[in-house]
Amino acid sequence: MSGGADKKLDFNGVLRGATKVYSEDQKKHALKLYDQHKSATKVVQCLGYPTRQALYSWIAARDYPPKIKASRKKWNNKPEHPIHPPVELKLATIHRCFELGENVQ
Repeated sequence: MSGGADKKLDFNGVLRGATKVYSEDQKKHALKLYDQHKSATKVVQCLGYPTRQALYSWIAARDYPPKIKASRKKWNNKPEHPIHPPVELKLATIHRCFELGENVQ
């Protein structure tokens, strides 16, 4: 059983690796200040939050929305051309190619 005493704290007494949650109003206010000053450092100094890395991620999320991935192509797994053919078909193909000299492409 582990208690809170074994957790690692940084120099400000904050848990390392812990993430802070900011309201949408706080994010909007920080982004508005960033648009005015064009300096992440000035925004952090003025507001006292967020970290520069968090502010840069908010800017990226606002300015560069996530790309919509193209739909994946469905596999053509028809009986006449299966993705994983049975062993018999593979052996028959090898026989035709190497013993009968047929070009099987």
